[in-house]
Amino acid sequence: MKHIVFLTENYYPNYSAVSNCAEKIIDLLKERYDISVISVIDNSELSSHEYFNNYQIYRINRPYQDKLNIIRYNENNKSKFVLKGKLFLTRLVNLVKFLFKKESIDKDFIKAYFDKISEIHKNKKVDIVVPLVFPFETVLSSIEFKKIIHSNVIIVPYIFDNFSNSVSLHRFNLNRKIKFRANLNLERSMVKFSSKILAMHPLREHFLKNGLDDSNKIVYLEHPLLEDKSCSISRENKKDIITRVTYTGGLFRGVRTADICLKLLDAISKEIFLKVDFYCFGNDMRSVKSYSQSNPEVFFNHGRVSKSEAEQAISISDFLISIGDVEGKQLSSKIFDYLSMGKPIIHFSYVEDCVNAQFLKKYPLSFVIYQRDLELNFKETAVKATNFFTRVKNERCEFFEVSKIYPEALPQYTVNTIVEIVESDISFSEVH
Repeated sequence: MKHIVFLTENYYPNYSAVSNCAEKIIDLLKERYDISVISVIDNSELSSHEYFNNYQIYRINRPYQDKLNIIRYNENNKSKFVLKGKLFLTRLVNLVKFLFKKESIDKDFIKAYFDKISEIHKNKKVDIVVPLVFPFETVLSSIEFKKIIHSNVIIVPYIFDNFSNSVSLHRFNLNRKIKFRANLNLERSMVKFSSKILAMHPLREHFLKNGLDDSNKIVYLEHPLLEDKSCSISRENKKDIITRVTYTGGLFRGVRTADICLKLLDAISKEIFLKVDFYCFGNDMRSVKSYSQSNPEVFFNHGRVSKSEAEQAISISDFLISIGDVEGKQLSSKIFDYLSMGKPIIHFSYVEDCVNAQFLKKYPLSFVIYQRDLELNFKETAVKATNFFTRVKNERCEFFEVSKIYPEALPQYTVNTIVEIVESDISFSEVH
């Protein structure tokens, strides 16, 4: 039985959007292969090794996170002022170091992944490594493992986010532009040493534009998150006069904010009885908190909740809110959770060519609202949105219909692609 090692940042029990995708395909691959997962200890209660759901999970420490934890749990830092001051200085120093690096990587983080893969390989031969991005350090550690320890290992990066051109990673556009060429060279190295690369469709333009797809190694896929959740859909509120609206996910300054969404929903609440729930986290929660305080009968801020709580909230909602990133280049993974429920989706887009808006065009219960329309004709847009709320409140799209529209989003589709790669006769002599 071949041994596949997945490298990710967060994993059970604290999932990220990326690791949520990983689990969907691992749950199917584990029946055919020996699976190990390397993730990061993001909670002091987590162990460094755990047998979970018939496969192994190995956890590593991220050096920078360790520094923060030492400060948090140091008895000499009981004063909130001292604690906040030390945490601020540590983060500031880390940011300055990051800005002055030639490339946007953490070498200590790479070494932590590399050491763990090497340790696992000593006990059981590693046949395939699947590094998930973000973080990009998973890819670089896999390459080091191939160069130094196991030259015949198959590397199959699974790319969800753009590394060299990422807005959130680089913090500042100037920093992104300065390091772009150096980071692009790291991506070229990824292509060179990988047997195949799995990437999300929105990344195609980046790879083609920068000459990274010449080798035909890249296979473009969809998020493997579409699954039948119709049995969990609550029908109890079908005749309820309240229209329940839910947003789940992150809100981050300069990346994704709720301002345009809140303003419109506030106006619509004057026409129909809305209950708007935000289950969210991030550094741009000010607007959500403000609306929930000024209009508590309509807006509710639940903060960050567990995955199961978020799914429960989605199951009792009439409408689901999606908010695109400011550049419109990143397809939100939560859309697939929404689609799995077959419920109406309202998507807020900052730009005309938003990939989320394009993706939802095929879904019959979707309504896209562009920031431009809100700015030019707010009242007309509000009327159209209100009509959408009224018209489709009790409509649902059955799962078999959704799966016919988005077959690539079924986990089995990605699993079949990975099995084909693993079982094919890849010529390692071509991977220099």
